Amino acid sequence: MQQARHIAALVLMGVVIIVAVQNVEIADVRFLVWTFSAPRVLLLFAVFCAGAIVGWLAHRPRRLSD
Repeated sequence: MQQARHIAALVLMGVVIIVAVQNVEIADVRFLVWTFSAPRVLLLFAVFCAGAIVGWLAHRPRRLSD
C-alpha cells in the first residue's frame, strides 16, 4: 500500500512538472475593473489552491452548537 502511494505521488509530480513546463506563457486576467498579467502556470496553481481550500472547508467537521 505504501509503495502504491509513492508511485501515485511520483506520477502526479510528473504531470505537474509537464503542465508547468508547457504553460509558461503570460496570460492576461480581467476581473471586474482590474486587469493584470501573470504566467499561466501561476494562475493554474492559484485556482488549484483555491479549489483545495474550498474543498477542505466544505468537508471539515462542523461543531454542533448547544
